[in-house]
Amino acid sequence: MIGLSLVVVAIVVWAFFGRVPQTVSGSGYVVPAQGFTEVGTGVSGLVDTVDVQPGQRVSQGEKLMRVDITGGGIEWIVSPVDAIVSEVVALPGRITGSGDPMVYLQPVDAALVVKAFIPATKASAIRIGAPVEVSPADAPRRAQYGVIRGSVTAMSPTPVSAERISYIVGGNASLVDHFLVSGPVIEVTVELEQDPSTPSGYSWSIGQGPDVKVHAGSLSDVTVLLRDAPVLGWATP
Repeated sequence: MIGLSLVVVAIVVWAFFGRVPQTVSGSGYVVPAQGFTEVGTGVSGLVDTVDVQPGQRVSQGEKLMRVDITGGGIEWIVSPVDAIVSEVVALPGRITGSGDPMVYLQPVDAALVVKAFIPATKASAIRIGAPVEVSPADAPRRAQYGVIRGSVTAMSPTPVSAERISYIVGGNASLVDHFLVSGPVIEVTVELEQDPSTPSGYSWSIGQGPDVKVHAGSLSDVTVLLRDAPVLGWATP
C-alpha cells in the first residue's frame, strides 16, 4: 500500500513539474546565407573543357571551363569570386545556350544557415524564433557532442516547389527528390548560434562540439521545438 502511494505521489509530482517537449523534425541542407553563386554562360555553343570539380577552391578570375561558341570563337567561364565549387552542371561535349547555369559556387567565408524542409502536415505550429537542434552530417557521434543550437528566422507560408528546392541545393536533382520523398514540405530557415571559442565556430549542446568544420552542401537532421510546457499544460491549449 505504501509502495502504491509512493507511485501515485511520484506521478502527481511529475505531472506538475515534469516537462515533455513537443517537436517536429525534418531534413536540412547547409547553405551560404546569401545562397550559392550561379555561374552561367552568355553564349550558345559546345562545352569543350571543364577544369574544376566539386570541393575545389577557386580564385576570383580563375578559369573554370571553356565553351566553343557556335559560329566560331571561344568563351572562358571564370569565377566571379573566391569560392569553393559546390556543383558542376556543365559536362564536356554538352550543347549549352545563353543563360544556362554551368557551375554553382560557395563564396569563401560566407555565413552559413540551414534550410530545413519540414513536412507540410506538421509545420503549422512552427513559429519564428523557435529553438532548433541541428545535427549536421559533418559532425559524427551525436551522443558525444550533442547538436548545434539554432533558431527559426523565416519560413515559407506555403509548400515550396521542386524548382525552389533545386535553386537552394544548387541544381542537384537527387537532393530535390530526397527532400520531397515524403510529400510537400515547408522551407524553414535556421540561423546557427555562433560561438567563436569552439572548433566549428558554433554553439553545441555538449561541450565544445567536434573538431570539424561545418561546410555548405552538408545534409543535416533538424528538430524544431514547438512547445516545452509542464505535463499538466498539455491538458490545456
